[in-house]
Parts: sequence; C-alpha cells; structure tokens
Amino acid sequence: MSTDLIKERISGLGILPELTGIGESSSVEISTRFIHRMHKNIYPLICGTDHDRLIYFYSLLADCESSDGSAQNHVRLLKKLKSIGIDYKQLTDAQHDPLDIIRPVLSQDNVSAIAKLAPYIHDNVIAFCSFSAILVSDIFIAVVTDS
Repeated sequence: MSTDLIKERISGLGILPELTGIGESSSVEISTRFIHRMHKNIYPLICGTDHDRLIYFYSLLADCESSDGSAQNHVRLLKKLKSIGIDYKQLTDAQHDPLDIIRPVLSQDNVSAIAKLAPYIHDNVIAFCSFSAILVSDIFIAVVTDS
C-alpha cells in the first residue's frame, strides 16, 4: 500500500484526532500511548529507505501534543536526505556506525550536503573531515585499482 493511499484512508476515516488525542481533555495521555504504539507496532514495518513513509510516520508523531520536537527534526532531516537514498533507520540506529551507512552513497556530488547534515545525525559524532576522508580514500582506491 502506498503512503498516499495510507494518508487518504486515515484522512477519509477521520480517525487521526481520536488516535492522537488532539482536542481531547486527556490528550497528553492519549498522545503518549499513540506515540508508544506507533514506535512499537508501525516503525518496525517501515523500510529505512522508504523516506516518504518515514516522513509521514514522524509527521504523525509531530502532530501529537506530547511530542518533544524530535519527530519534527526527523522530518526535516529525512526531507534533506531523501534524494540521497540512504537507509535512514540504520543511520539513526545507535548500533550502526553512521559512516558505514553513508559510505556506499557518498559521492563528490553529495559530500557537501551530507556534511552539512552531519551535526544532526547520530548526536554530532560525525565531522566534515570524516566525509572528506572517506571520499578521498574511495577515489584513491578506485584510481589505484584502475591502474
């Protein structure tokens, strides 16, 4: 099922206010439960390269009154990384080294864009020099193996 179809069905059924608790007197409790259930039941089903679905997922969380703002940060980052085709779930997973995830998609065309986003990826552990070093080493290895 496409993300657009999911949006249409949720909108058509008019269930979002009830699910998220928007406008309810006990909205914080409902929102908290909604966020927990979304992370537990829906997030594992979304592919890390399906940026449209992830953007919608985090947009729904951002709409909740009890959201801490991190969902909106995910939406901004996903929109900027969308054209690069990176596995966002692996990139934001603490068990994966972000440089290992970025290396396969890093190129001369996107190194600057990815470097600008580095402070927002994985708690600031990536520096611009890391991207430059990866790119230079990949280019060097390619030249040496072509010789």
